Amino acid sequence: HSVLSEIKKKKRTVKEIWVNNEDKIKKLKIDHLFKKIKLKKNNEISNLFKSSNNEIHQGIAANISTIQYKSFNEILSEEQNTIVILDGVSDQRNIGSIIRCCVAFGVKTIIAEKKSLNVNSNTIHKASSGYIENIDIVISSNVTNNIITLKKKNYYIVGLDSNSGSNL
Repeated sequence: HSVLSEIKKKKRTVKEIWVNNEDKIKKLKIDHLFKKIKLKKNNEISNLFKSSNNEIHQGIAANISTIQYKSFNEILSEEQNTIVILDGVSDQRNIGSIIRCCVAFGVKTIIAEKKSLNVNSNTIHKASSGYIENIDIVISSNVTNNIITLKKKNYYIVGLDSNSGSNL
């Protein structure tokens, strides 16, 4: 749903949309992209996902431009209430779940390690339920330096560790 709303806003370039039945085409209601919608068989759409653990596609797939990252300096110049920094989180499903929670709680930005986040992964898009489209992402090569800079900018830093033995 969220990906389609972003497509409707024309924020990302849509190259092609594959749909497995005509009823879904009518429900899309994206007239400006009608020429890019192709009716395909389920197995043709499934073949697009072969390299990503055979993800279930629900009968629709879109080939769209990649997500544009923000730089750390860009987010420093913007008014941010909360920033979530992911350090050592590499499972794309976990990151997708974190993205969903961040959007639900009004977080505008996630900073993640370059080696941990793959925004082109079908898994992260699915796990985030498409909400990856609704949050700014900063790819960092050194989250420790980002934290130090945020401290200097008077951000209050809270660290969470799943192995701490304490519950919130």
